Amino acid sequence: MEGMRGNGLKCPAHDRHMGLSDVIPVFASLLDLCSATKNLRKLKKLHARIITTGISHHDFIRAKLVSSYSTCAQMSEANFIFSLANRQSIFVYNSLIRGFSSLNLFSESLSVFHQMLAALKPIDTQTLPVVLKSCAALSALRLGQQVHVAVWKNGFASDV
Repeated sequence: MEGMRGNGLKCPAHDRHMGLSDVIPVFASLLDLCSATKNLRKLKKLHARIITTGISHHDFIRAKLVSSYSTCAQMSEANFIFSLANRQSIFVYNSLIRGFSSLNLFSESLSVFHQMLAALKPIDTQTLPVVLKSCAALSALRLGQQVHVAVWKNGFASDV
């Protein structure tokens, strides 16, 4: 990632020949790099570039931003990005749930899980292990049992 060296971010998004489908994977890779290096300064610059490029509303990019800020232990930023959209995708919910859990903020993780259920979002194989971990950490036996039943009902037993 040549563009991550030095003082600025060089991004091909300004190349007029690139379409949205070309730009999103580039930004996703750059977000992954910011996460891997936990470079908050570069992450914020990249986030600004994402906004000016006009792709900050894209679900995949929002999920990556939430995940990247979580990795940098910036949960207020992650939560803010989460709150910007009227309707969240399962990817953004999972990113926020995973982010809180990875920082041992298990109550917050379960709170987002409850929001996800209230929004009638389907649970998936990415959601369940993190929620079960949060339940175990908080000794939330009843919720853990309910999640366990959901695992079996939805046919996820071999995935979790």
